[in-house]
Amino acid sequence: MTSNPEYLHGSSDAREVQRLEQQARSLQASEELLKHQREQLQQTNEELEEKAELLSRQNMEVERKNVQIELARRSIVRALSQAARGTPQSQSNKKIA
Repeated sequence: MTSNPEYLHGSSDAREVQRLEQQARSLQASEELLKHQREQLQQTNEELEEKAELLSRQNMEVERKNVQIELARRSIVRALSQAARGTPQSQSNKKIA
């Protein structure tokens, strides 16, 4: 059996081509996977932004209601204090004592 360097070299080239083609297919699959993951993350980010906006609006409404509750509490405390002292607030002078 004689050694044929061209034959061995050609076989080596074919294996290298196959290896490179396999790498190319693997890279393409990875790129597709990454593209899909990026799309999912973008969608998730949009959903999270919408939820954050909703929570922010709800938080502002809760804060407004808290202010209203505090004002009502103060009015009740003032009215009860005046009633306990027997000094109701003058109807012509609404100044808080």
